[in-house]
Amino acid sequence: MSKIRKNIKCLINQWIEPYNRDIKKLESSNLPLFDATKIINETILNMEMVSGNNGKIIKEKVSDLIHKNGGFKILKQISDVLSGKKESFLPPNFKPKMSTCMKYAPITSVDVEQSFSTYKMILTEKEPT
Repeated sequence: MSKIRKNIKCLINQWIEPYNRDIKKLESSNLPLFDATKIINETILNMEMVSGNNGKIIKEKVSDLIHKNGGFKILKQISDVLSGKKESFLPPNFKPKMSTCMKYAPITSVDVEQSFSTYKMILTEKEPT
């Protein structure tokens, strides 16, 4: 029984905890776009290292998710330009001045949801509790 517990603890430490930390980082406020896209890319690379049948399933799901999310591709392009990566280019119809406004663009909806909650409290006639 202790060997099973040890294996489970090892599994959690190796695979689950790093993803939990990454999600918390992505949900934090004022995370630069470059850092956010770097976290996503590193997570994808780590997931691709999983072997066996589970690894194949994970790789397919991650690939499908990235393929369906065209917005991430655009954010990655902007991040590459902002970081000075060679041979990077802005998306079509995207002006250089616009890219500087994207330095702290939220990559998750958490910042956006928090902003809406704050604005809602400001715009309503609710009294603080």
